Amino acid sequence: MFCFGAFAIILLLPALCEGAHCANGKLEKDEIDDYVLNPVNKYRQTLASGKQKNGYSGKNMPKPKDMTTLAWNCDLEKAAIDTLSGRCEFKDDLSDKNGRATVFFQ
Repeated sequence: MFCFGAFAIILLLPALCEGAHCANGKLEKDEIDDYVLNPVNKYRQTLASGKQKNGYSGKNMPKPKDMTTLAWNCDLEKAAIDTLSGRCEFKDDLSDKNGRATVFFQ
């Protein structure tokens, strides 16, 4: 009976641990995977497999000799948060009233 209870608790831990993936981080694990790592790694895999088209010639780009899969680094997230703290203004709608893209710089 104890083993079943311990197993049930282990299965529930991910649901109980909601919040940022990194201590003092801003993104949850699923946000990191869905919006950062998976899209970037998808394009990297296309390049690594030799299936990435070159925009100028339309031919496939050469395969890299070695390309690793990207992983999230909590220390780098903290460094980015510290560097950008107070410098970025986040808005839900980044386009102007005429539907054009807006460029932000400092």
